[in-house]
Amino acid sequence: EGHGTGTPVGDSLEANALGNVFREHRPIDQPLYVGSVKPNIGHLEGASGIAGIIKTILVLERAVIPPVAGLITLNPRIDDEFLRIKLPLEAIAWPRLGLRRASVNSFGFGGSNAHAVLDDAYHYLRDHELVGNHCTTSVPPAAHSFEAVPLASRFGLPGAGRMLSPVKSSLSGPPFKLLVISAADEDGIKRTATAYAGHFSKMKFSDNQAGYNEYVENMVYTLATRRSGLHWKSYAIIDVSKPELHQLPTLLSKPMRAPAANKIGFVFSGHGAQW
Repeated sequence: EGHGTGTPVGDSLEANALGNVFREHRPIDQPLYVGSVKPNIGHLEGASGIAGIIKTILVLERAVIPPVAGLITLNPRIDDEFLRIKLPLEAIAWPRLGLRRASVNSFGFGGSNAHAVLDDAYHYLRDHELVGNHCTTSVPPAAHSFEAVPLASRFGLPGAGRMLSPVKSSLSGPPFKLLVISAADEDGIKRTATAYAGHFSKMKFSDNQAGYNEYVENMVYTLATRRSGLHWKSYAIIDVSKPELHQLPTLLSKPMRAPAANKIGFVFSGHGAQW
């Protein structure tokens, strides 16, 4: 999903940048599909980025790549064959099965550039063994299903009533989990690990492997993402198939101190918006 400045220079710069990044990783017969919602709704100032996000989510959900509205002649500065990109002139079914992934460009007037990478909800939930509701079509529609769609409707994604579908993966995840501990001082790592080990030794999971696995999953997630990151850190690789958390102090890596000084970098976009 391109930002689509709507100018001869801006569009060609964005298209060439996309081609320079992705062309060497794509076969000639598998071009990168590029479009923009801007021809449909015009300039939205500060809301342009969220419009691209919404459109891209709809594309991922329905497995349909809509055409670029109103496109008749491609900008001569864009060599789509060389860049291995394609701006569709009609609706196209997502070209392959499996995970659907799309990127969204958004360039702020003040020089801020954003690039978001989105996966479709169905495959993301399944592949990460998560349970949730989604509106994703699991299989792309057949190409002939577009033949009966009126031309005026092919420039958008007309609504369709759908029920939210739950996903629960049957895939088995990796047996090893990364448990991270941080503390304000080096000895604090040992004290924290000892306290955790004492807690684990009192827990009874001998006849409930599923409960133990779930507990470890929640534990490593909480320690990694919901605890303050202090200066000293250590980690242990936990095998969820073995009840070894009561031995945590012996499993930890040597504590290391994070760098105290942060460096600040100034990045200029180069397209003159800072003026």
